[in-house]
Amino acid sequence: MGRPIVLTAISFAAFGAGLLGAEGGQASTGQSGAPLQAFRSFVAKYCAPCHGSASPMGGLNLAGLKTEQDLLAARAAINKAVARVKARTMPPSGAVQPSQKERDSVVRAVQTVFAKAPPPRPDPGRPTLRRLNRAEYNNTVRDLFGLPADFHPAEDFPSDDVGYGFDNIGDVLSVSPLLLEKYLDAAEKIADRVIPVSSIKPVTFDPSTMSTDNGIVGEEGIKLFTVGRVFAEATVKEPGSYRIRVMAFGEQAGPEVCKMELRLDGKLLDTFQVRAVQKAQVYELPPVELVPGKHRLAAVFTNDYFNEKDPDPSKRDRNLIVSGIEIFGPLKSQPAPSAAYKRLLVVTPGDGDPAPAARAVLSAFLKRAFRRPVPAEETEKYVALVTKSVRAKETFEQGIRLAVQAALLSPSFLFRVEIDPPAPAGTRNARSLNDWELASRLSYFLWSSMPDGELFALAESGKLKDPASLAAQVARMLRDPRASSLTENFASQWLNLRKLDRATPDPDLFPMWSEDLRDSMREETERFFAGVVREDRSVLDFLDANYTYLNEPLAQLYGIQGISGQQFQRVLLTDKRRAGIVTQGALLTLTSNPNRTSPVKRGKWVLENLLGEPPPPPPPGIAPLPGDTDKVPTMTVKERLRLHRQNPECGVCHVKMDAIGFGLENFDAIGRWRTKDGPFTVDASEKMGDGTLIAGPEGLRGYLLKRKHDFVRTLADRLLTFALGRGMESSDEAAIGQIAARAAKEGYRFSSVVSAVVTSEPFLKRRTR
Repeated sequence: MGRPIVLTAISFAAFGAGLLGAEGGQASTGQSGAPLQAFRSFVAKYCAPCHGSASPMGGLNLAGLKTEQDLLAARAAINKAVARVKARTMPPSGAVQPSQKERDSVVRAVQTVFAKAPPPRPDPGRPTLRRLNRAEYNNTVRDLFGLPADFHPAEDFPSDDVGYGFDNIGDVLSVSPLLLEKYLDAAEKIADRVIPVSSIKPVTFDPSTMSTDNGIVGEEGIKLFTVGRVFAEATVKEPGSYRIRVMAFGEQAGPEVCKMELRLDGKLLDTFQVRAVQKAQVYELPPVELVPGKHRLAAVFTNDYFNEKDPDPSKRDRNLIVSGIEIFGPLKSQPAPSAAYKRLLVVTPGDGDPAPAARAVLSAFLKRAFRRPVPAEETEKYVALVTKSVRAKETFEQGIRLAVQAALLSPSFLFRVEIDPPAPAGTRNARSLNDWELASRLSYFLWSSMPDGELFALAESGKLKDPASLAAQVARMLRDPRASSLTENFASQWLNLRKLDRATPDPDLFPMWSEDLRDSMREETERFFAGVVREDRSVLDFLDANYTYLNEPLAQLYGIQGISGQQFQRVLLTDKRRAGIVTQGALLTLTSNPNRTSPVKRGKWVLENLLGEPPPPPPPGIAPLPGDTDKVPTMTVKERLRLHRQNPECGVCHVKMDAIGFGLENFDAIGRWRTKDGPFTVDASEKMGDGTLIAGPEGLRGYLLKRKHDFVRTLADRLLTFALGRGMESSDEAAIGQIAARAAKEGYRFSSVVSAVVTSEPFLKRRTR
């Protein structure tokens, strides 16, 4: 009972008339207990044969619901089951049918039971902590660093698992040891792209290879007194730009810090204030031009100080200790700093301590990478990586590179984290998202990527949750080119376009089939969806639009004249045989078998993806249709399916699927119009269990438009699932209904559906326990 019943019922029950309490009044059936008795009597008479056994159809045991509390616990499942009774699709065709009076009576009985109970407690749900999937990882890296769109560091990641029809569901996005290794590889690859590592090895001089006057060689370097100097003789083989670095620190005394001149062949290049003590720091010159030959590098101590009367012995003598000199180049082979490099390294260090510059770089970077404010103590951990790297004689850029790699391996980057405040054990509190969390939900919903600067600025100001601000951002984001991710990631999975690659039409029966034709089919449907988004058209266009997007090969397949070339163009459809997405080649092909059409697959696809009524999986051991492997059919598909439906286990679902699928039977297995199937005339009409006749694609289109409310509810369900990264639960029913109602009120525009999704309770809030 409870959740298991709800989940199994969803697999076959119709959304039909929506929640029962949402329409009409509640009629009293008299004394207490009478509504329950009316429900149980109806179940015993009409439902128990399928839903009363030890292993009931679809897992829904209606006969096991014996009390009003049982009904309330299975409220969502009962709503859907009774909706099917109202729609006359249950009991199934061939079973004993109740009268209209009996149907009305059981509806009133259930409404009465539910009306007496308090409304379900609001519950916005609790998405599982989820990592970025491959598409989100690639897009986030692209937008974080400003890298080209063709850079795909996640291309070697393991495939993302799919749950509830999408690959961004937290429950299935696990982290395997292999993926951890790939994260390490990707972080290095990204760092290489943003901050290239020089392939030139520096020539290093340590105390044993340097000479000095007025200095003493020690373990830490050469200590210089008075006006002491350290020399290094470097041989340059190629002309070009070279970098020179000196590692040094001082024994500080007196009113000044140590000063050091760097000279090349006797010429002064620069003077540094050496503030470092005890440990050497790097002092680097801008690139200098050198010609081939020997060059003398010198570090000169220029401000000696000695005061033997100072009471503090540690402050009596100022000395300079030089630990090493490096020269590397030529730099001519090094590329100019990229846009990504400039975007990251907003400042460079001056003399001395690199921490301030590292802090400035990383504070800005980490806030964007982690999509939230980053406390100072957290930032300092990454700053420490830079300072340690510099102390280890690495460059500042190499230190930043190391910190970037560490950030890319942090859970704060890899996961979309929403941290709840502590709550008492056993409670089911809900909280509103903060603006930073909301910014991420918005951007990963509409762009499959991180928030941009405008969203971050609104989050920082605390104004993003303002309804007017939220509406403006939805409109802006849908116009942005990054909204193409809705097509690539949402539409491709909602419409099953990713499965088109698995389609293998028989080359003997369909010699015109090719990979190019497959790609054209996919592009038609993607362009169609993107056009609805871009032009903010009615979502009902998915059902009956009189236009599509074609190139010449696809137009020829459809029998449409006047289209030439490989370029796609918007085409007005004057033939009413084609309209909306169900008559597009991609959907017709992926719902066919290699050698024939499949009304079953096509009907199942419509029920599942457009009407939200996924039929249960077929029972085990069901044989394929007779003649399925025949190159030349000996029997029509309709005749074969009628034989198949004689099995009572099959007939209950097929009566609806088959009628819908036969509405598309004039389209062959790759979407061409036909009137003949081999030697047989195509009959594209069939009755549903309630007597509704669907005749051809126009009849199917009329049927779908009559059920537009169910279609919009299904679209809302799919969008909310994708936006939240979790499956829908019974507590989401009200929100889905409100989204559909708002869409109807606002002309079914795509933006109205999206706006209703992002202002819904499940999107704006989360359960804390």
